[in-house]
Amino acid sequence: MIELEILSYQKQGKNKLGQAVYDLVEAGKVKGYLDMLSGNETDRATALSTSTHIFLTKEMITVTNKDRLRYGSQVYEVTFVDNPVNLGHHLEIYLKVVS
Repeated sequence: MIELEILSYQKQGKNKLGQAVYDLVEAGKVKGYLDMLSGNETDRATALSTSTHIFLTKEMITVTNKDRLRYGSQVYEVTFVDNPVNLGHHLEIYLKVVS
């Protein structure tokens, strides 16, 4: 089991034009299991074809596809979040490597 940081975009001020400036800020941590998707799994999940990894956790957290997860220096974009059959047993968070 590993712990990842949840990164969310939060308003950090305004630029010279008066427009809101957002930055990724640590919004919490979550424990679970990170696994790489194989080619066959990615082919079956055509809607999730851009996902490279899946993160499984029993923590019922609020995370959206606007958030990022970080493990060490690796940052992942959240592509899809699933609560299978809406049982509240675990979350399947599909990820794509971004750095």
